[in-house]
Amino acid sequence: ITMSSSSAESSQQVPPSAAPAQEPAGPAASEGQPAADPSQKRKRSDGYTSTRSDKAKAYKIDQAFREVFGPLGLEEVANKEKIGKTKTRNHVNPLASKFQTPISPPSWAEIYKDVSRPLWIDIGCAQGRFGIQMAGHPKWKSHNHLGLEIRAPHVERANAWAKGKGLDNLHYI
Repeated sequence: ITMSSSSAESSQQVPPSAAPAQEPAGPAASEGQPAADPSQKRKRSDGYTSTRSDKAKAYKIDQAFREVFGPLGLEEVANKEKIGKTKTRNHVNPLASKFQTPISPPSWAEIYKDVSRPLWIDIGCAQGRFGIQMAGHPKWKSHNHLGLEIRAPHVERANAWAKGKGLDNLHYI
């Protein structure tokens, strides 16, 4: 086995017994099934297909993501409420004409159980996971939380997640 270091631009011979163990390429490899062809898209059991070129790195990122956000239980809520994945553009022009029309303010009494609570605002909340963590945390349950996001699909899904988790102190606009 020849291993090279990109920073040192050198290679060294490593005996097979000293070579680092390869991590599984994905969930299939960890279940005793052969690893998928690395040139193919990787599909997880929940239907997500990765198109990232470095499958080992993609698997590590996905695993870290599940470790951080898994305790929120959003996959169970999504499955129960039939909430799909959102595919949106990464960048949205906030100066586009459709964003220049002010929206009517919501009826806060219809949104929050207790409108007298302090309000925490998350501007640019993306998919809303931080707000869900805050609204469900024992230290911050006594506050109302509002997430502001320019991408409508993220807002719809985040509100569905909040409703599915029974969080009456959280809303997204």
